[in-house]
Formats: sequence, C-alpha cells, structure tokens
Amino acid sequence: MSSLNQIYNKLGLLPKIEEEKEKFCNRVIQLMKNLDSQDTNKNFLKRFLVISGIKNHSSLEYCFDEGTFENYILYLNYILYMISQNEELPSNKQFNPGIINLCKKGIETIFKLTLLNLGYLYKGNYIIKSGAKELDEKLIIDNLDWLIDFPNVRKNFKKAVEFNESKNYEDCLTNAYSALENIVKIVLDNKKILHNNKQINAFLKKINLGQWNNIIKNFCDIANNFSSRHGNEKEKTNTKIKLTPELAEFYLYMTGSFIRLITQTIKENEKN
Repeated sequence: MSSLNQIYNKLGLLPKIEEEKEKFCNRVIQLMKNLDSQDTNKNFLKRFLVISGIKNHSSLEYCFDEGTFENYILYLNYILYMISQNEELPSNKQFNPGIINLCKKGIETIFKLTLLNLGYLYKGNYIIKSGAKELDEKLIIDNLDWLIDFPNVRKNFKKAVEFNESKNYEDCLTNAYSALENIVKIVLDNKKILHNNKQINAFLKKINLGQWNNIIKNFCDIANNFSSRHGNEKEKTNTKIKLTPELAEFYLYMTGSFIRLITQTIKENEKN
C-alpha cells in the first residue's frame, strides 16, 4: 500500500480516493476523445500513439481498456510533452492553437475538479508526484498512531491532514497550528495561545529545546499570514495571498516534525 493510501486508510477515506481516481480517469478519457475529435488532421492521435509506445494500434480506445490511474497520469504527461515539442515540428504537422488551448485548459480543469489529493500536482508544463514516501510514513502516519494518548492534538492533526488531502490549504494550516498549540498547552498545563513569546520560551525551556525558539516563531508567523484562523497579512494588504500546495505540504511536514520531536522528548524526559 502506498504511503498516500496508508494516510487515507488512517483517515477512513480509502474508498473515496478510489472513487476520485475513477472520476479522474474518466475526465482524462473525455479530454482525449475531445482532442481526437477536434483534430481534423489526426496529428494528435498519430503522435500520441507513437509517443505512448502503442503505435501498432489505430484507436485511442486501446489506451482505455486496461488503463490504471498511473497510466492516465502518464497519458497527460505525454500530451504535455507533445505540446512542448509542437513548435519544433513542420507547420503541416503542428497542432492548431485551439487544440493546444483545449489541452492546457482541459488538464487544468481535471485537477481543479478532483476533490482529493491523488498524489500528483499539475505544474503547467508537467505533472509531478506530491509528497514524499519517507516523510509521509514518519511524520504523518506514525504521528497519527503516536497521538492516541493526546486526543485533542490528534484531532487537530488528523483534520490538518484531511484538509490538505481535500486541497483546503488554509484550514490545513489552521489545524496544523492548533495541533502544535494543543500539545504545548498539555506540556505547560495551561490554556494560553501559542503565538506568545512567554508561552514559546516557557515551552522550549520545559523540554530543553531553547535553540528551537526562532523556528517555532517562524512556524507561528506562517500561520499568521496564511491560515483561515489568522490571515493577518491578508487583512493588512486587502489582497489574496496565494497559498500553494507545496507550502501547505511543507507546513504539515514541519508540524509533523515538531510533534515527533516533542513526543519523543517527552518520553525521554519521563524515563529520566
């Protein structure tokens, strides 16, 4: 089971990810059919079949018979590659602008309509994998297990993961921040907010991690600028700041790193 599937299994969302993958594949099929039908010279079909290594067939239907989700991701990358190489071809073999526009808008729409993170990001000229298997295992999956003894912290961290996977990045940051804030409250046995220098300093002193002061403050600053709970920067400038999937993922991993460090430190301190 992939690390992403393990996360969804922990969240109880495994059936939903399979449903989203099926919808994703159906959208890819529809896009490819639209491209084929609108390309009167059949340049799209010819080049796609050659690039995909199935040139002995004369129909796109062959691609759809036993295509897995990963196959359809590969098909989209083939299409993006074909577009990138278009201007280098003789004029009679180039796609017309309408086909190129349909490709780009079609792929963008496919990802926008996908409600869950399926493990890939569309970056304009190519599609790449999101997440990192080792980080998912250590900082997400393991933490969901370790936090059983801290139900409020686990609840916030679990919500942060869920919001990230459903591409609601502002609420992802909000709940990631709240997860760390709650574990600090547990350590200090108080109900003060995290973004307070005295609270941060007291917490770091309690667990002997004074050198992490600036890092914790930066963690708070990111939440202040982007989360749905804070968002101070948006209020100051009255403009919408773009919170990218990469930043949300980084913040979630950073939260997981803190939680892993804190829980392990607490355990070590209890032994001594």
